[in-house]
Amino acid sequence: MGKKLLSVYIAVSLLLLAALVFYFGADRVLSSLQSVNPVYYLLFALLLVIINLFMAIRIKYVLGEMDADIDLIDALKAHMGGMLASDFTPARSGYFATAAFLSLFKIEGEKALLAIFAPQMFNFLMKVVFSILAIMLFAQQLNLAGNWLVYVGIAVVFVFVVTGFLVIFSKRFLALFSVSEKIPFVGKFYAIFVKMQEHSDVVRELAAILVGFELWFILLKGIAWYLLGQALGITLAVPNEFVFYFFLQALVILFDFMPTPTIAGAGVTEGALVVILALFGVDTGVAITFGILLRFTGMTIDAVGSLPVMKSVLEYIG
Repeated sequence: MGKKLLSVYIAVSLLLLAALVFYFGADRVLSSLQSVNPVYYLLFALLLVIINLFMAIRIKYVLGEMDADIDLIDALKAHMGGMLASDFTPARSGYFATAAFLSLFKIEGEKALLAIFAPQMFNFLMKVVFSILAIMLFAQQLNLAGNWLVYVGIAVVFVFVVTGFLVIFSKRFLALFSVSEKIPFVGKFYAIFVKMQEHSDVVRELAAILVGFELWFILLKGIAWYLLGQALGITLAVPNEFVFYFFLQALVILFDFMPTPTIAGAGVTEGALVVILALFGVDTGVAITFGILLRFTGMTIDAVGSLPVMKSVLEYIG
C-alpha cells in the first residue's frame, strides 16, 4: 500500500472517530475516561497481553506441525510486529506481515504463510459463526426476532462461512477466480489461496486444534470486554452480562475486517459498537469511550510489543 493511500485511510479513520466523539459529546467522553476504575482497566490490559501470548503459542504449534521449529519468544516477536501492522491497514490485512517477520528467524516463506493464513481463516470463520449467534441472541432480547433484516444478516454471514470453507478446501471453486491472478494486488491474494490449498491436508489435520484455539480466544476476549465494561461502570439490562460481551466482541470485531477505507475499521467499528450498546441502554458517551479505550489500549500494547522485532528488522537491514 502506498504512503499516500495509507495517509488517506488514517485521515478517514481519525475523522470518523472525531465525528463520533464530538457528536456524542466530547465532555461526556472525557468524564467517562476520568471515572475509569484502574483495577478493572489494568486487568483488561493484562488479559490483552495474555491473548497475544497465546496467539504466539498457536504460531509456534502450527509451525512445529510442519517441522519448522521456532522459539516462543521469536514467535511472539513476529506476532506483535504483525499485530502493529494490522492496526494500520484496511481490514487488518497487515497481520500477514507476520509471515515476513517469521522469515527473520529462518522460517521458510511458504510455511510461514500457512502458519499465519490458516489460523486467520479459522479465526474469521469462527467470528462469522458467532456473529450469527450474536444476531439471533440480540434480536431475541430486543424483540426483533421476526424482523426481516435479522434474517438477511444471518444469510449474509452464512454465505461468508460457506465461501471461506470452499476457498480453503475446493480447488474447483477457487479456479472460478483464476482470472484475478492477473490483477495487481488481488493476484497476490489468489496466489496465497492456491498455496494454502496445496497444504490443505495439513489444515484439515489441524482443524480441530485451530478451532479449539479460536474458542479459547473468543472466551478470553469476552472476559476482557467484560472487564472493560466493569471499568467504565456499564450496567446492561440483559440476563447475563458476560454472555452479552462474549457475543458482542465476536460481532463487533468483524467490522475491523470489512474492506472499508479505514485502518482496521477505525471509526466504523466504534460506530457499530455505539449503536449496539445504545440499543441495550448504555449511554452513547460511555459507549464511544469503550470503543476508544479498546482500540488505543490494543494499539499501545502492539506498539510496545513490536519493538523487539523492529530492532531485528533494523539489524537485518544493517
